[in-house]
Amino acid sequence: MTTLASPTLGGTRSSIWRTEVKPDVKGPVHIFDVEQIWTFLEGEATIELDGETSTAGPGDTAVLPAHTTRRLTAGPQGYTAIVTAPADARAWTPGDTGNKITPPGSPDRQPRRSRPVKHRVRGAVLLSAEDFPSRTDPPRRP
Repeated sequence: MTTLASPTLGGTRSSIWRTEVKPDVKGPVHIFDVEQIWTFLEGEATIELDGETSTAGPGDTAVLPAHTTRRLTAGPQGYTAIVTAPADARAWTPGDTGNKITPPGSPDRQPRRSRPVKHRVRGAVLLSAEDFPSRTDPPRRP
């Protein structure tokens, strides 16, 4: 997961990530306290949401409601998606609400390295694409 914009990168309320998942990888079963929106660019993913399953592919957008148990599983080619959520999001595994995880770029997390702001006008921030790392940013516990 690569953080593209967040409070640690000049945003104020929202975070957006690019997620690239290898073939057949199963994500963890978890719950978010906010709505997440996933837009799939490449590949395919199976989305399990409160016991129901659907498949998403290139061009599909999935709106995952807050407080629903979810799991994403990559298809045989993996997937690439853009994901957005409010910056103050918290996630946890079912039955473990006392151990919430903050996603990369959350306001209470420090950035791993600063990414130069290319341009700033009237509160708008333009970040340079060349400055985004190709590595992933794992979630951290607060």
